[in-house]
Amino acid sequence: MTSIIKRCNRCRRTKATSHVTFRANVSFFFRRRDSKLSDYLCLSCMTKEFAGHETATLLGTWWGIIGCILGPVYLVSNILEYIAGTADIVFTKKPVVVQYDGWSHVADQKVRDLSASRDYDKIGESLSEIFVKPTVWQWSDKLSGYRVPEVVAQAELAMARIGIINSEISKLDDKHISDSLRSGIDRYARDSLRNVSKVDVRTVLRLYESVADDLDELSRTVSNRIAVVGLTPTNISAHFGEVKREAETLLRYVVS
Repeated sequence: MTSIIKRCNRCRRTKATSHVTFRANVSFFFRRRDSKLSDYLCLSCMTKEFAGHETATLLGTWWGIIGCILGPVYLVSNILEYIAGTADIVFTKKPVVVQYDGWSHVADQKVRDLSASRDYDKIGESLSEIFVKPTVWQWSDKLSGYRVPEVVAQAELAMARIGIINSEISKLDDKHISDSLRSGIDRYARDSLRNVSKVDVRTVLRLYESVADDLDELSRTVSNRIAVVGLTPTNISAHFGEVKREAETLLRYVVS
């Protein structure tokens, strides 16, 4: 196992985490409740979850035949998992992997809430907001030295990111979902970017979408349009690689 720098899925802070699985069993004579947690947690949250699952099992598992069998197994398994997770974060000598968290917690929660409603037009608007905002994409904030005003360059980068998500959406099997998502995305993008970029937003979105499957070509296109000084298309491609992975992850969640 290797510790990963990413957002802890409990406290939402970005720090060293490890993937752990804890289980608990509570018996009620002829009924029982079995719970499982499997997630990336920081050491503090891992300790809290371990204590909670162990306590629940230790106090409640003995009031049924199945619980008497499963309880000791869960108790030992949780202890071994906690030791491994703790060692993974504290004592590991392996290189630490940095996992990128592309969207903010607020944006993430908004997509989660909308996904339950299956209002794909609104989900599209929320996705577009995520891919437009430069503050969500930490790496892109470090780009500098544009030959165009920075706000215009950020608008171009936003349109390129939207081109990527639109390209991924076009691969969905359900045309109704695809069309609804794209409608919401394009509407939000036009409303939020047209007064900044001073270009036909829809045309530029289609341009970037047409080359989005080739991130190197997309990066060259963006670089030529915003003329970044001292930043090669390869550097920009690294950013778009993260964007593509986030797009794929979000869409799997949205259409699941």
